[in-house]
Amino acid sequence: MLEFDFFQSRPLEKKANIIGGEFADCDVDWEISDIVFDEGAMLSKEVYKTTVQLIHLPNKIPSFVIDKEGIFDKLFDRVLSLKTTKDIDFDESPFFSSNLRLTGEDEVGIRKLFTPNLVSFLESEEIYHIECNGTALIIFKSLRNANTGEMKNMVRFSKELVKHIVL
Repeated sequence: MLEFDFFQSRPLEKKANIIGGEFADCDVDWEISDIVFDEGAMLSKEVYKTTVQLIHLPNKIPSFVIDKEGIFDKLFDRVLSLKTTKDIDFDESPFFSSNLRLTGEDEVGIRKLFTPNLVSFLESEEIYHIECNGTALIIFKSLRNANTGEMKNMVRFSKELVKHIVL
């Protein structure tokens, strides 16, 4: 899981409660786990616990990060500022552009990946933090462990997301 930008400055301390499955219709494996990671150093170090879903993609796609515009900015800007990426907006989708922050280095590839159908799907769903490293996705909702209902919803969401990205 450490191949993601998110974990470059946040050491993964523990991974537990791992379950997995497959989206058979698109031959994609996934797992959900509770993780513990640190941010900061010494006296200002904070420990976070969250539930994440890891999805292994069958083919390579452009790397990107998507999250709620403004909500995680303080937390994620430290990593995102290390890259020269800007928020990618879609003029034809002002709701998406004002509510979701989409960043990545390959803007042309990302715009090709984020079809009107994918943008519409993301606009109609709860907002998740989604990061793609090119060959896998990590998805999580908040910086706390998810309950059973939230995990079921995450699996449903990710199955639909994968259909838009892979098929």
